[in-house]
Amino acid sequence: MPNSNFLNEEVADDVTQSVIRMLVVESEQKYKTLVENALAGIFMIEQNNILYGNPYMADLIGYTLEEARSMSLLDLIEPSCRESILKRLMARRQGESKPMDYEVKLVHKEGHTVDVRVRTVPCMYKGSPAILGTAIDVTEKHGTEVKLRQFAETVENVPTAVLNIDTSGEICYSNHEATRLLGYREQEMTGMPLAEIVKDKNPGKSIANMLMVTRNDGKWAGGLPVSGKDGITIATRVSTIPLMDRCEVFAGATVFLTA
Repeated sequence: MPNSNFLNEEVADDVTQSVIRMLVVESEQKYKTLVENALAGIFMIEQNNILYGNPYMADLIGYTLEEARSMSLLDLIEPSCRESILKRLMARRQGESKPMDYEVKLVHKEGHTVDVRVRTVPCMYKGSPAILGTAIDVTEKHGTEVKLRQFAETVENVPTAVLNIDTSGEICYSNHEATRLLGYREQEMTGMPLAEIVKDKNPGKSIANMLMVTRNDGKWAGGLPVSGKDGITIATRVSTIPLMDRCEVFAGATVFLTA
């Protein structure tokens, strides 16, 4: 399920919850149309029974609404997650009214698991307590996080300073050697514009050119003077490779610095 270029998830959740409330309370066709075409799974459950699921939700689990209605909710939950889900359902039945926001693994009809972020709120349906919820596929997000952890583990202790910068030129990752070379802790460098430590005549233009060439040619190499935390300028040899997002769109550059 493609999930690039998402709207802010919190906003999307709030909007979806408002729409589905209007659907339940007013049953107007225009709200039903919005829910049916929402870019998030929307569902309603009573006890452990599924009362409603929109098309996006059906895609997430691989079952039609008619098939899902004949199943227990727990049949769609990966076994390791079932105990925590039962606790949340029990809290709802005991009167918990605050929105719940959590992640859970669903079991698709074809057998694979799908990581989803779920947000639920209590409601009434035909005079009985029920639960409204939204579900957003975060499987690819988790895959990207795993790749980033693997990348970090690979380069953390190599004898070359490594920085990842995004398309705005801000540092989003730095390894141990970068800390040793520049004197900044990783937390201090994260979010810092690389231009702040580049000490040529026009650092902003230099970084922009580096990113442009990296994007167009797949690499960049050259010399850059950089300043460490102690203020001392260090002459470095720099090379870059493209940093791509999960949809293979250019997202910045991995920068290798050698003093």
